[in-house]
Amino acid sequence: MRHALIATVLVFGSASAAAQTRSQVYGDILTQQAQTLYVEGHGGLTTFESEAANSKETQATTTAGVGGWFGEGRYVGVNLTHAESTVDFSLNEASMRTAFTDVRATLRLGWLYPSIGVSVSEVQVKAEGEQALSLYASGPNAGLAVAVPLNDWIIVRADALITKPQRGFDRLDDGAEIGDRVEADASAALDLTEKLVDLVIGYKVRSYSLETKEATFEELQQGAYAGLRLGLYF
Repeated sequence: MRHALIATVLVFGSASAAAQTRSQVYGDILTQQAQTLYVEGHGGLTTFESEAANSKETQATTTAGVGGWFGEGRYVGVNLTHAESTVDFSLNEASMRTAFTDVRATLRLGWLYPSIGVSVSEVQVKAEGEQALSLYASGPNAGLAVAVPLNDWIIVRADALITKPQRGFDRLDDGAEIGDRVEADASAALDLTEKLVDLVIGYKVRSYSLETKEATFEELQQGAYAGLRLGLYF
């Protein structure tokens, strides 16, 4: 009896593990994109239009991310992205450093991907050789993405995110602060290998405000990018 029970447990356990492995790798195309663990890196040309620096410049930028999807159906995911850049404006010799970090918990509902999370933003502006702004802020974010498979190896995606700074710090103690940040991203992911490596190309727009006692400056960053996503299933 004991041996029969052990054999039954082993048979059903093996069948369950095999089924889970098959679902991880051989589910529908959106399930296949929901990898257990992935890392992603993008590079591209971004145009910075800054009212705070009173200038405009285009330069190369990078973005990095890591994340994963959990559970047998991988309907719940968490990801972290970080975009940091330093731009020197050639028109007036001003400069700006920005760093944006977003952590998002995402639910996968068919083609819809609602998310909530927390964001950290940092902006520094130098003008005429002096530090004009040095701001830090953190607060919640909320987003919604739509992913649509065109075929078995191409997925197009539209993603919107808004962050609401709740806690801020002005290193210069001038009463300035970072306003809401809004991002919109349109991209396509193409399988380079059947399961593990995707080519990602897209276009991203990021806007936010810098608010001082004297004025409110509208900031805009936008540009095309391309990169790779490497994922694993386990």
